[in-house]
Amino acid sequence: MVIVLATISQKACIIMVLIYNELIVMNRYKTFIYYYLPPLLLVVLIFYFSSVPDLRSGFSSNLDLVLRKIAHIVEYGLLAILILRMFFNNEEIKKDLRTGKASQQNMLYREIIAAGILVTLLYALSDEFHQVFVPGRSGSLWDVGIDSIGIVLGTFLYDRKRW
Repeated sequence: MVIVLATISQKACIIMVLIYNELIVMNRYKTFIYYYLPPLLLVVLIFYFSSVPDLRSGFSSNLDLVLRKIAHIVEYGLLAILILRMFFNNEEIKKDLRTGKASQQNMLYREIIAAGILVTLLYALSDEFHQVFVPGRSGSLWDVGIDSIGIVLGTFLYDRKRW
């Protein structure tokens, strides 16, 4: 009887460990899907639209220009928000922001915000560089400036929601 109970308790412990390990793996997948996949998908979408030779909307040229610039602002604002969300998800950063001294928390927060802006801006620059090689498209620093407006607005919105 004792041997049977010991065997059952060993199997129960093994099953509990396996379930715990499976939950950890599932949690990693959920983290990837929730935090890392959205900015990756948006980057792929931006790359796809940048590869299209002519993205005219069919409206008048002035309205078409305004719509495209608004699209730049929105897509890069959203990308900035998603990248910041991804950066702030790191467990060590979360711990440091909760437990560090106020001055260290403030410095770390500013560094993460700056890194998010830099990464998004570098992607905007690489996107415009990519467009140089697409027939019918041209890279423009003017568009990077428009993208920067979106990045700043997205960062501002993320900052307002976070605190």
